[in-house]
Amino acid sequence: MSLELIIIYCTQYFSIKYYSKRYRNIFNNQAKSFTKNNCDHLLVLSVYALFSGTLVLCFQPSLLSIGSLIKNAITNDPTIFTGNNNLYGAFTILSDTFKKVIVIILFILLQKSYIKNKGHLYYFHLFWGISIILLSVLLNMGYNRLRIIFALVLGLYFTRYILGKIPLTFYVVLSMGLIIPVILISINKFSYAFSLSTSPVKSVIATMSGQFQDYFSGPRLVGQMIDMKKYGSFNINISTFINDFTGSLPFISNYVNQENRINYYFNIFNGMSNQSLIAPILGIGYVYFPAFPFLFSIIFEHYVIKLDFLMTRSNKISYKYIYAYMGYVCSMCMGYSTQNIYAQFMNAFIPLIILLKLNDVTFKARMGENKGKFLIGMNNTKNN
Repeated sequence: MSLELIIIYCTQYFSIKYYSKRYRNIFNNQAKSFTKNNCDHLLVLSVYALFSGTLVLCFQPSLLSIGSLIKNAITNDPTIFTGNNNLYGAFTILSDTFKKVIVIILFILLQKSYIKNKGHLYYFHLFWGISIILLSVLLNMGYNRLRIIFALVLGLYFTRYILGKIPLTFYVVLSMGLIIPVILISINKFSYAFSLSTSPVKSVIATMSGQFQDYFSGPRLVGQMIDMKKYGSFNINISTFINDFTGSLPFISNYVNQENRINYYFNIFNGMSNQSLIAPILGIGYVYFPAFPFLFSIIFEHYVIKLDFLMTRSNKISYKYIYAYMGYVCSMCMGYSTQNIYAQFMNAFIPLIILLKLNDVTFKARMGENKGKFLIGMNNTKNN
């Protein structure tokens, strides 16, 4: 684990050097920048939101029902979203992307309104931004508490990006307010720990403290992965490796043996039947590549830097939000597994990037400019 940290620092250093050199000319000499009316993605995102939202509400309404989301968080019932039909994976993608698109649309409208008013009505737009943040948190309410934190952090970042500043009071209030749903979800998740306790709060704190390593893939989990490799009687082979990635793809996942995946074996090895433990990425690397277990860590840490540069050089809220979200997910790689990150790539990041890129190609062909080549401008909100 100590060697992994050193390798990660080196990966970040060389990645920063590489992308700084690659994008230096783009930052210094912008070849073209969109005007505020010609490609802000508002139309294509609105059409997609209408399309995806309608389909999900018609066939899998529980995926978008606020009541179901809250119930899932409070009742500690992760099976509420279990689907039995072959199209469930597709509806899950539509639902996840719909939630992100709605937030992006609202931030684009906020930016357009703030620019139109030339920076006036600051507190009106601040209230608007805070409302978007709260909606994003609500849409991400569920069994996974990290998604709530993602929603808050990204919401604060983009509100500040658009308005230029946020009073410190709002940071404090929103952060403190976030503690409430996290505590409620934690209390219900660990209800078994204090069902007979005379001091429930202390019992929850003690339970969470004991499982603190589990949230950040501490030495205990990595050690357990090493033990699983050495002493576990599991048939881990190339098919397991393939299943780890194809098992997160919609449609294909229906034909993948979900019991032949690393995370499944890891939970079985630890006597867990509900798949609640996350196999650490360093341990996964050790299981597949014992001679060099840092491979996955290097890949995802490289993407952290790459996505950050992509986000920084874009002046489009749509691209910036998608790159920022995926970069955030990749930055959690030391606490996540390959399945967590790869699933986000396939289910949210790639579909939305393809949607926006196709829209850009269509717009470019319609305008007939630059003979098929253009560059997006810098962080200049007036161009959006």
